Amino acid sequence: FPVTIEGKAQTQGTSVFVGNNAGYSMPDGDQVIIGHTAFQYSQSGQRNTIIGSRAAQLFVSSSLIETSDNVIIGSQACQYAEGYNGGAQLNTVIGSKAFMESNINNSIGLGYYVGQYSSGSTNIFIGNRAGFSLTGSYTLIVGSTYSTGSQRYVPMMYGTMPSTVS
Repeated sequence: FPVTIEGKAQTQGTSVFVGNNAGYSMPDGDQVIIGHTAFQYSQSGQRNTIIGSRAAQLFVSSSLIETSDNVIIGSQACQYAEGYNGGAQLNTVIGSKAFMESNINNSIGLGYYVGQYSSGSTNIFIGNRAGFSLTGSYTLIVGSTYSTGSQRYVPMMYGTMPSTVS
């Protein structure tokens, strides 16, 4: 298991871990993990780039499929997230608390709280809180989607993408 020291890079094979307990349970697998407790409890995966305090702290796959090929940037991004239908792969997530406590696979999220509490695959959410608590796949949302008291914010664009191309 890698040992990380706050502020000093540690390497294991082809992986780099920077930050207290970054990648703590992670075996080697072409990882770049930067941030306090980033990817701390994930135990399998390859080719992940994770940057941010507590980013992907407990981002796991619920089956034998690895947590692989993800780019996750932002404080608490994908923290406590799981892979949708067993996979946790091919995600690009940028934003503080983006996809936090979500079940995702093959998705893109850009923005603060984007996709939090959501579940699905092949989704694209852009904008603060876009896709918040959404369940479904092949969905595109651009713009904020949340309510605060009497104000309700709706996205500029919302739609379903085709799951196959003819």
